[in-house]
Amino acid sequence: MKISNVDEYANDLLNKGKRFYEKAKQESNDIAISAYFQSSIIFSIMSLETTIFSISDELCKRQDLTLLEKSLLLEKDVSFDNGVFSLTDKLKMSKLIDKIDFLLLRFNSKVDKANSLWWNHLKEGIRLRNELIHPKNVTEITLKQVENTILSVLKCTDVIYRAVYKKGYPHYNRKLTSVYDF
Repeated sequence: MKISNVDEYANDLLNKGKRFYEKAKQESNDIAISAYFQSSIIFSIMSLETTIFSISDELCKRQDLTLLEKSLLLEKDVSFDNGVFSLTDKLKMSKLIDKIDFLLLRFNSKVDKANSLWWNHLKEGIRLRNELIHPKNVTEITLKQVENTILSVLKCTDVIYRAVYKKGYPHYNRKLTSVYDF
């Protein structure tokens, strides 16, 4: 499968995460189940990061965003030279959750994240991914946590699409079903 753009890549990553989830449900070996769960979490959150990066990049090219907003979305530092503020190529990390917060507030202030189950599941999925990527302890992952992470990534992506593009995420209705059969 040839992937031609970042949005297709994000969808590909999510479908791989879903497929690892499907494979874990078919597996009886605990080591394999654990590996599939870990892969599913990592690929699902990577998909969301890729989507947020793509949307951020597009918005910074076409929208009237402030320098600080662009700095947050593009993860670039701001400098002040000769009386002018500008973006630099110097990396200034920002949290994925902060970017999502910003996009939702900037483009749809009506989203009630505080009372949304998907929001809590998303934060849990990001925490799990961070623990897997930067381990300090052994992280055990359950089937329910994987399901919640995938569904919260889908819901978050759909909510952001509706806020920014005024239409839903085109792959939202596939839920936990992957397009792959590897």
